[in-house]
Amino acid sequence: MYKSLLIAVSLWLTAASAMADPVITQPAGGGLSLAACKDYFTYVWSNPLDMEQAARGAQQSHDILDDIRPLQTNHLSAFSFSAGLFSATTTGGNPFFLLLGDHILGSLTPDFTRWGTNGPIDTSIYKILTMHLYTDTAADIQISWTKESRAVAYTALTFTTPGWHTYSIDLSTVTVGDTSGSDYAWSASPVIGLRVDPSRDVTGAQVKIDWIQLTPASSDAACSDFNLSYTASSGEVVALYVDDQGDTNPSNGYKLRSEPALSPGGAQSIALNRYKFFPGTYSVYAISSKDYASHNLDPWDMAGASDISSTLNLTSPSFSGGSFSATAAAASEAGFYLNIPEAHPVKASLFKRLTLSMNRGGSGSQVMYIRFFNRYGGLEGTTTSFTVAGQHTYSYDLSGVGGWSGDIYDIRIDPSNVAGTSFSIDWVALGTEVFGSEPITPTVVSADGNLEIQDRPVVTMISPDQEGGADYFTSVLGDPASMDGTSDIKQISGLSEASIYPGKVYSDSNSAVHSADYFQGTNESGNGDPAVFFNYYDKTHAIDPDTYKIACFTFDVLSSTELYHSVARLIWLLNEEGKSGDDIISKTTGEARYCVRMDEIETEPPVAAGQPHPWRKNSDGTGITYFRFDPLEEATPLTFRIADMRLAADHKTDSRFALTVGGDRDTSVSLYATTTKTTTGGSLITTIGAGRNSDVYLWDTSALAAGTYYVYAATDYSRALAPGRIVVNHSAGNQDSIAPIFNLDAPASSAYRFVSSLQIAGYALDETRIANVEAFLDGSLIDSFTPDKFIKAVRDSHTSYPYASTAGFSRLVDLTSVPDGDHTFRLDVYDTAGNKSTSSMTVTKSPTDPSEIISYPDPDEPAQAVSNSGAISAGKKLKLKVKITNDALSISLKGITAACSTVRVYLSPKDTIEEAKGGEAQTLLYAQAYPGKSSLSGTAKLSRYPSSGKKKLSKEKTFVYADCGALADGKKSALNYGRFRFAAKAKAVSTSAWRSYVKQRLHLR
Repeated sequence: MYKSLLIAVSLWLTAASAMADPVITQPAGGGLSLAACKDYFTYVWSNPLDMEQAARGAQQSHDILDDIRPLQTNHLSAFSFSAGLFSATTTGGNPFFLLLGDHILGSLTPDFTRWGTNGPIDTSIYKILTMHLYTDTAADIQISWTKESRAVAYTALTFTTPGWHTYSIDLSTVTVGDTSGSDYAWSASPVIGLRVDPSRDVTGAQVKIDWIQLTPASSDAACSDFNLSYTASSGEVVALYVDDQGDTNPSNGYKLRSEPALSPGGAQSIALNRYKFFPGTYSVYAISSKDYASHNLDPWDMAGASDISSTLNLTSPSFSGGSFSATAAAASEAGFYLNIPEAHPVKASLFKRLTLSMNRGGSGSQVMYIRFFNRYGGLEGTTTSFTVAGQHTYSYDLSGVGGWSGDIYDIRIDPSNVAGTSFSIDWVALGTEVFGSEPITPTVVSADGNLEIQDRPVVTMISPDQEGGADYFTSVLGDPASMDGTSDIKQISGLSEASIYPGKVYSDSNSAVHSADYFQGTNESGNGDPAVFFNYYDKTHAIDPDTYKIACFTFDVLSSTELYHSVARLIWLLNEEGKSGDDIISKTTGEARYCVRMDEIETEPPVAAGQPHPWRKNSDGTGITYFRFDPLEEATPLTFRIADMRLAADHKTDSRFALTVGGDRDTSVSLYATTTKTTTGGSLITTIGAGRNSDVYLWDTSALAAGTYYVYAATDYSRALAPGRIVVNHSAGNQDSIAPIFNLDAPASSAYRFVSSLQIAGYALDETRIANVEAFLDGSLIDSFTPDKFIKAVRDSHTSYPYASTAGFSRLVDLTSVPDGDHTFRLDVYDTAGNKSTSSMTVTKSPTDPSEIISYPDPDEPAQAVSNSGAISAGKKLKLKVKITNDALSISLKGITAACSTVRVYLSPKDTIEEAKGGEAQTLLYAQAYPGKSSLSGTAKLSRYPSSGKKKLSKEKTFVYADCGALADGKKSALNYGRFRFAAKAKAVSTSAWRSYVKQRLHLR
């Protein structure tokens, strides 16, 4: 039989019932422009999940994975961001990724990391999770969330079909399939964790995501439904499609499709949910067909395997020449399932007539069965008819069959009830009427205008940033710890290799290329606690913890473990007792910048309730003289890099501070000051109108009450808390009045000429911080940035400046639309105190003879070995003896020399000196400056401790250590120690009571 040549989308209509094409009346020629729904990720985090990671850069690359930290993904590999898409492949049956982490991992707790505790979801506002998702196999999605009460809920499954589709899930009404805790309901309280499980139970599935948003429901006035309209003849079945701009081919995927509707004739209107659309411009078109499968983009023309989802008890199934052929292998239950996408089940009230063309073999009358099923595979109804051999067309009126109602998710056709019967199906149609003639290809009717969902203007805050102001290494030592020389490292421990690279091109663990100064080390085999010291008993240059509170470092581990590189720690001494920050989880791949507030850092063990944070001065008023960074906790040798370490004060001001705003400039932005970390309330600082010509606002703080302030920016669609805080202090001399220094290599003079792109190259430095650099052409802002490029010559000539290793910049600004001729170029450089340096010159745009593009040579400096000779080691040991006799503890020390600046005796459950000094539950028994003699001894009577009888020590191993501190002149010296393990059989009070008692009663003479 004749088959039409199927072009475009391969859709059919019955020739006998062809009618006039529908006409789309909205959007009309001028288009339809609508405001986007409010989105949680945009409003709370200023970070729409549009998968444009590469376009925004590393600081805003958290579309799906927040730097891919542990437990943020599972059974997913081959992550990539490209052309506005996130892609991954499932590697197991439980793939997932976090949109919002429900708890903080270790010490890394910046307010600007996307963890739910930093920005809980207001479930009374945000209810609809929508994503534009591609999968290459039929599967399902599951959503789960976590409440502040730690209650967890898992939604019922949302089925997915191959190809691009938009899925919307109302989290406030969705069936919850599994729960933990009583407070699991979406609307009961704020949500702090949100997880997506795509393509569940499928290994090797490819998953792509275009965008994700979390919006209010249609009942919200700002997210209400909108209408598209068309005219059509009576009896036409019309579906409207919304697709990518310029695309009118639904076979390659589409954004949204309305359900096919029977037109009564004349003007029709279809309501669509606005929450299903991400900002952008879309094509709108209509397809009219009385055949269900044609509306699903794949008519059952038996042209290929996509027409059938599966077979049952059939032998030799095949597709050839536009027919599906097979042989029944059984007398019953032998047939095939038509392909019905889960997203578009059959509307039984509309599509009622099943027609098929079949050539059946065998002899005599046989029975054909038509069965249909609900969403969960349950049989809803069956109808039968007799068939005869040869080519015939069979029609069924399903409207009279019991169970044909609502949504039908599967249809199975069993062509024969006689085993061994062969058959060939030419086509199947399910329509509003019987198909009795050759189908024709329908026309795709496009709207005259497009649908536009307006952008959500995004705002960010660049200054004050999380790096803070004055740097300890610069201000106190006069030598920034930029890793440009061995003096930046005061001591090392547990490293088999340690070198400074003062200017080098290198690739990080994610193959990204960098130019920088850096320190590189490898831990000794078996040593899971290497350390790099940035202050090692240097009392002359003690760290004032009341001033310097922010630790920032650039860090990378070059060899990864299963989930992450390892964990790092920051460790210091308070009153000669070790204090350890909790785990800092390192990024799985790639170099990253980490900033931690030392006065808020989580500690291990945690600070007891009511006790002050241990980042404070010693009880005698002195500062911290021991500060170290432990990069990893793996016994297997791993290589790591540190490129720049800062220990900074908060930003401070007396009368003026430069606030720097980022994001869209075509919307007005309001700036607020608060005394708490919040993006609500506070006092209005100013409102910057739409179309701003500078990203810097000079905030007059002269009349502001002294104190600590946070600043946030707000638009109708987003809010952003500045990463850093500002301390306002009106004391004399607290206002920086020194302007930043800068140099322009391009354009360097009024002789500069360019064709289409203008190069801006040079450097900018400040003794504290650069807030922003802005370039103008003829008074209009053309570029805004902060320096970030390594230029060796700049570093070498400004060694006492912080950020000298990243002071450079080199940028090309596209000025194609600017007319040829002379133009005025100006560069303004601001520091955080609002001081400005500026330069202005004439530049010429010319179609020929452009000035040379400035390039800076790649640095390639030789390594400088950091000697292990000064590293912590056993050295010459003190002679330490510990003895328990019944209820008495005796300690004796010998070998003390004048080189011992401080003699200490302490307890720890750790069996190595490094772990003991790291502050792992150690107890200091005794500390004294050099006692002037070579030996000390002491005895304690344990029986004097009030107790209801003697108890044996627990089996927990407890060790006693003694060591000599650094020399008084600040030179490095070795730690010397001895140790003793208490035997479990020793008779004494319990371990915990004994420790407390010894601390109070032991007196060394």
